Amino acid sequence: MPAKPTRPVEGESDAKSLEPVRRGHDVASSLRAGPRRRCRLRRFRRWPEKLNEDILVALKANDEIKATLLIKSLELPNHAEFFKKTFGDEMGAKIDANHVKLSQNMTEGLLKSYKAQLAQNRTNVTAYKLTDPESKDATGLQSGAMKAMKEKVPLYGVRLIEPGKDAGMHYWSFVYVDGGFRMIGKMNARAAEPAPAAK
Repeated sequence: MPAKPTRPVEGESDAKSLEPVRRGHDVASSLRAGPRRRCRLRRFRRWPEKLNEDILVALKANDEIKATLLIKSLELPNHAEFFKKTFGDEMGAKIDANHVKLSQNMTEGLLKSYKAQLAQNRTNVTAYKLTDPESKDATGLQSGAMKAMKEKVPLYGVRLIEPGKDAGMHYWSFVYVDGGFRMIGKMNARAAEPAPAAK
């Protein structure tokens, strides 16, 4: 009896199953794909989008408690271990120290920011995934961080845009860790590099 095909594990995919989402691109590529392929495309793309959409929906319903809990779920557990494993002991420790400093008021800051996006009607949410530091969709800091990784980890980001507009708010970077998306921020790997030796 042939073995049943296994379903993709949440947070895992090949590089092509979750490409950057672009306006007018995801629908066309999904239609060209087969039914199972379209299902995988929608599934992988929806995870980071759905979380951000849920935050906006909660705020629109004046449910600040739910929105706060959703934002709090973005906190990275075992952050010191994650950064050292991803970037090595020395650089990982420096990036973690900066992460701790910047994330002290992350929940309150993001809550305020999401409220501001809702007030500007930025309700169209699109997500992207990066696996290549040379991707044209990567920011300079994302590219630098990926090049510095000892253990490669995909980076994710989302954009909140007002319907009919091209520009909006860009939240980055997220990683998929311990069953959920976590905000790790900009990770300035260059700033975490050892200082050059004096000549």
